Amino acid sequence: MPERVPTFVSLKEKYKQTPEMVIEYIQELDMPLSGKPYLTFSRIDQIDSFEDKEGILFFATPDVLSGLTTWAYFDNNNEGAVSSIFGSGCSAVVSQAVTENIRKGRRTFIGGFDPSVRPYLRSNELTFTIPMVRFREMYETMRSSCLYDTHAWKKVRERILFS
Repeated sequence: MPERVPTFVSLKEKYKQTPEMVIEYIQELDMPLSGKPYLTFSRIDQIDSFEDKEGILFFATPDVLSGLTTWAYFDNNNEGAVSSIFGSGCSAVVSQAVTENIRKGRRTFIGGFDPSVRPYLRSNELTFTIPMVRFREMYETMRSSCLYDTHAWKKVRERILFS
């Protein structure tokens, strides 16, 4: 982390009260480096396989978030199955996914709360990231979850499709 970041985050952006809190917060996150020189974002319909991918990113309205969150909890009773961890837009979308993959975890992440990233998202939109380690499990459960053949989800799906 560049030396200027804690001061910038606390005194300029005012996301944390003090530079020391920024340093402590980042240390507690204990994020390892990904080992990759860069990451590429690609639309899912433009990739050939999920090999070497870190995660799946959704730009989600509340209705879409409802489905994704329900799906993430379908086979996972852990209260952290869907997490929202304070951080930059990049942290919620990239860093948390990379870390979860390294740790072989089962969490997914809601993001897009950082005021610096909000202007780049629609007003009714947040991000939802599924790390690849978790997506491989979730993929197998989709058809047995509420996202298929349930009365309630059909209503929500119609609203998504026609809004």
